[in-house]
Amino acid sequence: MNLTVVVVSYNREVELLRSLRQYKKLISYISCIVVVDNASSDGTSSMLAHQAHEFGKKLDFLTLGENLGGSGGFSKGVELAIKKGADWIWLCDDDAVPDDKCFIELEKYCNDRGSVYGCYAQVNDAEHRELCWPLPLVGGGVLRKEVSGHLAEVKFLPFLGFCIHSTLIKKIGLPAKDYFISGDDFEYCSRVRSQGGRLFLVRDSLVRHPSIPKITVGLFGYEMRVLKMPAWRYFYDFRNRLWTARRYGNAVEVLKVLLSLSSRLFLLMLTSVEGGRGKTFFSAMKGVKAGLLSSISIPGPKYK
Repeated sequence: MNLTVVVVSYNREVELLRSLRQYKKLISYISCIVVVDNASSDGTSSMLAHQAHEFGKKLDFLTLGENLGGSGGFSKGVELAIKKGADWIWLCDDDAVPDDKCFIELEKYCNDRGSVYGCYAQVNDAEHRELCWPLPLVGGGVLRKEVSGHLAEVKFLPFLGFCIHSTLIKKIGLPAKDYFISGDDFEYCSRVRSQGGRLFLVRDSLVRHPSIPKITVGLFGYEMRVLKMPAWRYFYDFRNRLWTARRYGNAVEVLKVLLSLSSRLFLLMLTSVEGGRGKTFFSAMKGVKAGLLSSISIPGPKYK
């Protein structure tokens, strides 16, 4: 299996180095590692230069002149991987660490170039193999913990061990660079499925990742959780969800997303949020406006 790893990083030198040390242990399963440094200012660039010397030709890093966000970074990294002749490309965050048998188990099932295979992204030290992101199953239901079979067909896979073949990328295009952050993996999955591709979670291909921060809100005796993020990020989160709904759904789907975002914003206004309620509210509302009215910046179906 000709596997190229693409990792995007921004000001997380310690986390990236931890991941690189694990990749070094697994280097016999990897053809090349491409690291995109999103104009970090914390010493990441010099660390990568040192690591490139240790890895030799198996590590290539690209230092961007500006921070293009996770989506822009993955777009640049995948583009470089294809130029280097990659077959299977494995996308992952800088703070995710593959298990010792991650690539062995993954290779067992990567037999369809028109499908995407995702690793089991487990919360660090979680009991009962809790997934970082709940995954909606094809046929109904949501997967949060254990998988009964070796493979599970899902509607979404995060960029936490997201394995896609270059032939499929050339068909559907690069990741959407202008999403900047939030929802770029969901859009890419929607694009795969819109072109007839399928998404599979590989149960025994394990990646460990920190828990996704959430805020618990109490209402009418119930506890509900919403994603925790800085106020500025809600602009991208809300805009990008609406962009994806407009591109791949109909008016009813857009309305469903609007109702979901309204519920989230209502819950956020009931609790203390990073940056304050006012900034959060206006950031989210700007995202709604942009998501509904601005042009959708998603690559076409053909990669050039």
